[in-house]
Amino acid sequence: MSPTAKVTYISLSADDPALDAAFEAAIADVRAALGRDYPLHVAGETRAGATPIESRSPTDARVVVARVATATEADVRDAVAAAREAFPRWSAVPWQERAAMLDRAADLVRQRRLELAAWLIFEMGKNRVEALGEIEETADLYAYYASEMRANGGYVREMGRLVPTDTNTSVLRPYGVWAVIAPWNFPYALLGAPAAAALVAGNTVIMKPSSETPLSGVKLVEIFEQAGVPPGAISCLPGSGRVVGDGLRDHPDVAGLTFTGYSEDLPSVGFTGCSSANSYAAKHSPWVHFGNLPATVNQPATALPADYAQLPTVAFLIPNLCHDMHDCSVATGDAWMRDHLDGYVRWAREHNSVLLVTFDEDDNHSDNRILTFFTGGPIKPGRYAQPVDHYGVLATLEDWYGLPRVGQAATAAPITGILGH
Repeated sequence: MSPTAKVTYISLSADDPALDAAFEAAIADVRAALGRDYPLHVAGETRAGATPIESRSPTDARVVVARVATATEADVRDAVAAAREAFPRWSAVPWQERAAMLDRAADLVRQRRLELAAWLIFEMGKNRVEALGEIEETADLYAYYASEMRANGGYVREMGRLVPTDTNTSVLRPYGVWAVIAPWNFPYALLGAPAAAALVAGNTVIMKPSSETPLSGVKLVEIFEQAGVPPGAISCLPGSGRVVGDGLRDHPDVAGLTFTGYSEDLPSVGFTGCSSANSYAAKHSPWVHFGNLPATVNQPATALPADYAQLPTVAFLIPNLCHDMHDCSVATGDAWMRDHLDGYVRWAREHNSVLLVTFDEDDNHSDNRILTFFTGGPIKPGRYAQPVDHYGVLATLEDWYGLPRVGQAATAAPITGILGH
């Protein structure tokens, strides 16, 4: 193995004299840079921001990794306004050029992989193999999205004709301003990869890193800017979930948001097997087989953020086959829900957030009615007589976020009358 050898999550170790020496040098360089101040990056410009987050190392809380400026409500408004203004220009850039910028960003990540991995070790506490694996995965995902755009011709496809004079073309259209709100456990892959996917498709992006790992966002936005992403098309807003997270989620000009699925007993991040020995079942987590989503959206339940403000826009939490009451008693399932969801329920009631609980079993009625309930700040308490099935649940979520209906949800009746505001 050499300093340029690739280390991934399946590498048994990163033990190699040349790699170790290069890594030690990178760690020494990063150690010398600890404790510095970092400004906000808003539409290609830096600004002082508000009271900084003092990012401390989880392995030694005495070590200040960085002091990263936080965004105010005004910064959020400015970043969204700049992204909206930049959207027509960025989306008009030929997809080939956007893909080339992503390739350059991937190259820059690889060139800085030891430095970025060292920062990841200090800020997040990963070991060397895990840190190098995440940085390599980040670069790989950038390159993958660029290659998929090329392999699919920018997703511009000629469609069938009813008559010889027809010309019908399917064209991938960007949404607009995209918000990427990332958790702490994969601060580079789960922030950089969704941002890259949105950018190459022609969207503008505002990134919000976790408050536990704010420096990751600064490093990633620097790389996107260096790769040629123009001002306005990319911004980074570290800060609190209430100010930045809620501000992005609720802003009427933010057109796209993020998703993660959390499955109990998932053997590993991105696992695509059908099941495991510990009662995980992929049939309850269909996104693991969606080719248009990165593997990192498939997370074990242990990765669910303790700070609920760090959740993505939409998150699914899937119990294992015992705790969903398939293999075990109702009492067991109730206890699991109390232990794992009570904290979120209390938090959701004080925030603009919703918990939706539903079941996937047949109730032996011809129309397969399922128990479904909602709780949270926007929900109006009550009982509703409207029949509910899974297609109606999906249609409800799609309507809430202004998404196009898919599959049989296209003709399903959404659940109505449940929102109080």
